[in-house]
Amino acid sequence: MTINSGLESEVTDYEALYRRIRRRYEREREVRMEAERIAEDGLSQLYARNRQQALMEAVAAQANSGLSVEDIVRFAFSQACEMGPWCMALAWLPDSKGSGRVFRLASHLSGHGGFEKPLGSELVAVIPYLV
Repeated sequence: MTINSGLESEVTDYEALYRRIRRRYEREREVRMEAERIAEDGLSQLYARNRQQALMEAVAAQANSGLSVEDIVRFAFSQACEMGPWCMALAWLPDSKGSGRVFRLASHLSGHGGFEKPLGSELVAVIPYLV
């Protein structure tokens, strides 16, 4: 009987050891998963900021190239729509007479062509630029 009770206590000790190691493994796994999630979030934020900086540098370079304002706006729209979740952008460019033009950039998903859109008392030309 003493031999049998010795084996039972040994088995119980191994089971307790197994449960303790298993709990430790689960805690370490949860900590590792959380650390990986935090690292992935930080890395994705870093990539997004790098893309934003690249966009700003490209638009600044385009603006310094001496092109017209319309060309720069079109370039900025196309770059911003490619970078972000947007499929359309609008800009109002007033001139010295008090009137102005609206530039519209739409992605290929919208499928709309150029049209005149009333804005206040005047018709404003809406110029599409397909990405």
